[in-house]
Amino acid sequence: MAENNKEVRLHKLPGFLHRQFFALAGLCHAIDYSRHPARQTSARGIVLIALLLLLCLAAQAAQPFISPMFSDNMVLQRGKTNIIWGWAKPGEEIRVEIANQTVMTKTGIDGRWQIQLPSPATGGPYAMRISGSQTISFTNILVGDVWLCGGQSNMEIPLSRARNGEEEIKAANYPQIRFFTVKQQVAYAPASVVEGSWRICSPKTVTEDGGFSAVGYFFARKIQSETNVPIGLIKDCVGGTPAETWTSPETLRTLKDFDAALNEVEQIGRASCRERV
Repeated sequence: MAENNKEVRLHKLPGFLHRQFFALAGLCHAIDYSRHPARQTSARGIVLIALLLLLCLAAQAAQPFISPMFSDNMVLQRGKTNIIWGWAKPGEEIRVEIANQTVMTKTGIDGRWQIQLPSPATGGPYAMRISGSQTISFTNILVGDVWLCGGQSNMEIPLSRARNGEEEIKAANYPQIRFFTVKQQVAYAPASVVEGSWRICSPKTVTEDGGFSAVGYFFARKIQSETNVPIGLIKDCVGGTPAETWTSPETLRTLKDFDAALNEVEQIGRASCRERV
């Protein structure tokens, strides 16, 4: 039964890695050690290492070259260093170019790369080019102020449910306002990859994916009119969630009231990680 469960999980691997895994697994049993029994331990040890390397490659293959947090139409924070990150082969050289400046780094042993990008001048539009084993280009990038719209249902309520919502939607043409909606996903440990994309504020986009936050929209419209700089909104809210779910485990541990619940979540998270491997 355990072997069947393992095979089901491995079907999620890319086809090539899946075939190589089972080829190596079969090799462990197919090697004829009758003539050289002393070599049995070392040979199987080498095959085991190869299997582990394949699993590591499979985990890296599941990670995108650049985080989905970055795309066409995004807004970078003005006046501060912006962190750009993604995943590639360990040791791979990554280059990020924007506004006549180039920043380079190398991927770490965990397959993750990260670059600290100085902010270009406020405004835009800019184009960004990220290159390594592959090359990705983003266009229509603005530099301004980025705000996080977090919370519960009061932040989640879409513009269509606001007072005069239909009229507000028809007038929602603000190309200097961009927004990113974080799609909900169930996880018992911090997720390294979010799902979503940057969109330009328009009557069409403010109604997509359940509708953009009414609070966020009115806030961005007011701030943009007063500062005259591009505004980026990141909507990450879930209705009905208690305040504790938005608090770090480290902070909750200091209160002592949530230790049992935290222990259970962490235990499930570790089990989930082991199952994915």
